[in-house]
Amino acid sequence: MKGTTLISTIALMAVLPSAAWAATITGRITYLDLISHHVMLDNSDMYALSPGVDLTGLEAGRLVTVDATNRGSEKVITKVLKYT
Repeated sequence: MKGTTLISTIALMAVLPSAAWAATITGRITYLDLISHHVMLDNSDMYALSPGVDLTGLEAGRLVTVDATNRGSEKVITKVLKYT
């Protein structure tokens, strides 16, 4: 019984890092490339912009709040909630 529990625990730990996450993130845009659809925030994370994201108001230096998720190894902004 202990062996089965150990194997199940190891299998669960192997799956968790690849599980999708979703988060609301606030940060200042430090880099913006509208041609390749990538944004870097002041947390030094690079995000791809999902094709349906409204780009209005996005520019370097703006403080933004976005919804983001993981798609494979890439962090993707799925919605811009607000910008100032």
